[in-house]
Amino acid sequence: MKRWMPFLAVGWLFFIAFMGWNLLAFNGDVKTEEILAQLGQCKRRVATNSLDHLHTDIRTLKQELEETKKQLEEARMLKCPSCETAKSKSAESEADANTGKMPWALTSNIRQREKVRRRVLRTVREMWFYIRRQLGGVRDGASGDTKARLSDIMEDLIDYYQTAAVDIVSLGNIGGMEEWRQGQADKVSAMIRKRINTLQEPSDCSGKRLVCDLGKGCGFGCQIHHVFYCMSTAFGTGRTFIMQGQSWSYSRTGWNGVFLPTSAKCESHGGGFSMWRGDDDSSDVVKMPIIDGVSPRPVSLPLAVPSEFVSIIQGFHTYPSVYWFGHLARYVMRYAPAVKESIEKRLEEIGFKHPIVGIHVRRTDKINTEAAFHHVKEYMVHIEEYYRELERTTKVDKRRVYLASDDPKAINEARESYPNYEFLNDKSSSASAGVGARYSDAGLKGVVFDIEVLSRTDFLSCTFSSQVCRVAYELMQPMHIDAGDRFRSLDDIYYFGGQSGHDQRAIYPHSGKNGQLELQVDDLVGIAGNHWDGFSKGTNRRTGRLGMYPAYKVEEVQQSYDAVHR
Repeated sequence: MKRWMPFLAVGWLFFIAFMGWNLLAFNGDVKTEEILAQLGQCKRRVATNSLDHLHTDIRTLKQELEETKKQLEEARMLKCPSCETAKSKSAESEADANTGKMPWALTSNIRQREKVRRRVLRTVREMWFYIRRQLGGVRDGASGDTKARLSDIMEDLIDYYQTAAVDIVSLGNIGGMEEWRQGQADKVSAMIRKRINTLQEPSDCSGKRLVCDLGKGCGFGCQIHHVFYCMSTAFGTGRTFIMQGQSWSYSRTGWNGVFLPTSAKCESHGGGFSMWRGDDDSSDVVKMPIIDGVSPRPVSLPLAVPSEFVSIIQGFHTYPSVYWFGHLARYVMRYAPAVKESIEKRLEEIGFKHPIVGIHVRRTDKINTEAAFHHVKEYMVHIEEYYRELERTTKVDKRRVYLASDDPKAINEARESYPNYEFLNDKSSSASAGVGARYSDAGLKGVVFDIEVLSRTDFLSCTFSSQVCRVAYELMQPMHIDAGDRFRSLDDIYYFGGQSGHDQRAIYPHSGKNGQLELQVDDLVGIAGNHWDGFSKGTNRRTGRLGMYPAYKVEEVQQSYDAVHR
């Protein structure tokens, strides 16, 4: 083991140096043939399986860049005047017409280029996860000079990895691309808000309605996800969503004591309703059961996205499902005026300012039942990596962390172990998060404040087994163009409890060596989790076999559905 690891490290260093140089060379003044020749040299010198596939992705990206450049040169301008009058009836064409600086006719090409660029970035990150786990394990088992040398190599490796990651991100900001993505995000966000407002504030409240209550017996994150699921189903079936929240285990004042009504015009459904019987139920008012037992299952269940938005979101966002549910979450969790004022006041009191990252340390009642115990240092590994990468391009006056936890001892542990960081914390939130106090008005205000603050941070380190952290991650999405990668989870990948499924598609074959999952191109894999070591675990839908497979050899399969318009 000790003999081959240095060679692996040297190969990694060589790869990063070459890749970073080539990415910087991706501009209009360099000929395609020269770039491909240089990438060919990189391929020959670093002949590992994963690097071969990364080379393919980079070459595809280069081809997309060259094609975009060719079309731009033919147009001889960055804006397409004819686009102003070329109005399409489809929502996607409407969104494309006046967004960013790129010609409307190039939108499909640009989306493909962005897809490949994000894939290259994902591959580099998955490779870093693999190297960190493998080489880190050898280092931790070594001693003396060998351990010191491996530690030095690890320090060099993260520098090279982060340099490459920064360059790939920068590549996406060349030639007006950042403005294009912002324009696409702004446009689709406006479309989503308009559709939700039309549905939730109808001219006549006697139309089709969907009702939910807060009777699900679980914690806050679980209950709020129940509300998101109801909102999603209402959108998919073209019904106005009415929240029945007069009785709530978290608050004597009910839902409207903390959040605005889901509909200002239609706060009551009139009394009568029928239980859910499917998407095509003709009843005027239907009531949703909890997601765990709903039958028949709605087509709008997570992780599906309405087809009218999906292709636009895919153009600029890593995980369209989370972006879509983030908008539903932001609508549902609109704070009552007094709560909103209180949140802003407390943010000022604790000294909240950017840059800042968020940590959610989940302990107490969930340990050894839904999640494992994690020391603060496990979260801080990712925080330190984040700040190291940020400091390559940004002046950081202070490394700030907002730490939310149901264990008040976590903040002291963090401050003692990391004195060069400024840890912010709301003491009342931590105190009220304990098992004995969480089902109270103070407990509700505490968890709402923690979630809101976490969602406003620049990056999250948490456990996605916690619904609190997943809610914060969802709420974070509408605040950025693409916040899909602004997290590191110590356990699960993102999921929505009761979701309809999460499939990935193989884009490269895999031999299934060492007992791993055998893959053929286009195989569907139902992912069970990412082990954050370069490998994921899942079931090959073709063979029915469960096993590990390289995370970089697959891509996400995005589900979509046609929402009802009434």
